[in-house]
Amino acid sequence: MTRRQGKGGRDAADPQRWRRAATPAARLLAAVVVLSCLGLAARHLAGIAREDRRFVVDPATTVAVAAPSWLPPPVADLIRADLGESDEVSIFDQDFASRLANALGCASPWIAAVSGVERLFPNRAQVDLVLRKPLVAIENGARRYLVDEAGVIVHAEPRDADSLFDYPILPVNGLVLARAPLVGCRAEDPEVISAAQVAAEILALREPAARLIRQTAPVAFEVRRSVQGAIVARGEVHLVTASGALVEWGRARSSKDFGLNDIPVETKIEHLRRILEVFPGLAGLEEARLNFEYPHYRPIGGSLLFLPRAERATEAAAGS
Repeated sequence: MTRRQGKGGRDAADPQRWRRAATPAARLLAAVVVLSCLGLAARHLAGIAREDRRFVVDPATTVAVAAPSWLPPPVADLIRADLGESDEVSIFDQDFASRLANALGCASPWIAAVSGVERLFPNRAQVDLVLRKPLVAIENGARRYLVDEAGVIVHAEPRDADSLFDYPILPVNGLVLARAPLVGCRAEDPEVISAAQVAAEILALREPAARLIRQTAPVAFEVRRSVQGAIVARGEVHLVTASGALVEWGRARSSKDFGLNDIPVETKIEHLRRILEVFPGLAGLEEARLNFEYPHYRPIGGSLLFLPRAERATEAAAGS
């Protein structure tokens, strides 16, 4: 017995079989159509939402939730004003985090980086900023420029203005400037960066080491390079003190030029302690050198001398 074949070779005797076979494909096609429509609708709604002011993050409304202890309120106000000039971003923007980070990261010279962005519906964001901390100053004419550890100039103010900060920001003496510094740019003189690195190292000292630094009454930094024939040695950072004495600190541990022959900060502090025991406040000294194996000093009008190891001095005293 033969079966009748319908058009196209289909089995006319079992039409349900073909309906059952076609049902999964039809359902899949319907699902694709529905999802496509939903996707188009979602994109359309997102486009509408991006234009809706209710979902726009406005940097002009920035509020500081937390701030580093060193940041004074006037500087926080400056940063907030700079942020207020940034472009608004819709919270539904596909590149919301990167767009907001790029906008805020370039908004102020005080901002070194944006380390995090968190979307907070409907129209807010939590942004983590890395701020530049001024450590030294460049004085040029009637202006003073504050510089961070990377050598970036973050702020300009009148030279005789009161400091906004509760820690000392010392000027770098002896600079020869080809042009006036520009806020937001990196200082051209590498000696500024060397001094800023030492300033950061000193500022991080805890008591009693910090007290020893205060006893020297530093008023400025100075970077000196020794020249022997055609060879110019790497710059050594000095502290200029109120008494006129120079304290040779050398290079900071963070300096790329810090080498095996450089003295660690702990040893420098111990050298300074011993010199201050003999010359309180560095009175009577022209120079104190901390960047040697032994602490060196030069009395006013005298030759360079050094203090022997402490244990050797104790043994000599016992022997006498």
